[in-house]
Amino acid sequence: MRFIFQINSLKYQKVITVNCILVIFLMIISCGSGKSITENNLLKNEKPKDLASFKKFIWSRNTDSTIKINKKNLKYIYRTVKRGEDVYFRLLDNYSNYLTLSKPIPEELSLSENAYVSAYLVEYLYKCNKKFKNEDVFKNTKWVNTFLAPRIANKYNREFKKHDYYGLKLLKKHHLKHYFQYIEEDTIPSKKRIIED
Repeated sequence: MRFIFQINSLKYQKVITVNCILVIFLMIISCGSGKSITENNLLKNEKPKDLASFKKFIWSRNTDSTIKINKKNLKYIYRTVKRGEDVYFRLLDNYSNYLTLSKPIPEELSLSENAYVSAYLVEYLYKCNKKFKNEDVFKNTKWVNTFLAPRIANKYNREFKKHDYYGLKLLKKHHLKHYFQYIEEDTIPSKKRIIED
């Protein structure tokens, strides 16, 4: 009788152990996949209608006030975009123009932070651009031109050079190809200085 009780006890312990392992395994899987499901649903189901709601997909501010780029969302946009008319692609383009061409730059970002966020936007615009067919109106667009307006070119030149283009290869390639066409502002005396001399 005692022997039978020990065998039943061992069987019961094995069942409990297997069930516990199964529960832990399922919890780990649900925790790991829960984040990506939430992110994907956020992107699929809550399509942003304006730039203010779109910016939360692109960047956020850490507790230490540094900027964090939401690379998963940029990669998601890159994977899903198939043509220039896609809503996310248009918002990426519009937000890039808003950040680089607004005067003054948006108050929530310093110039250095603005250059950092804008650099990622242009990098992903070029990545998406490579997927478009030749008849797409955005095919071969020079996205880097947003950084080359004479009044802001040197500010972005300095930031990009200082941070070695944040490791963004497409941005670096296209920026280095075009930025040298603009004369450095710092070397040109202003009319005011000329009059004063």
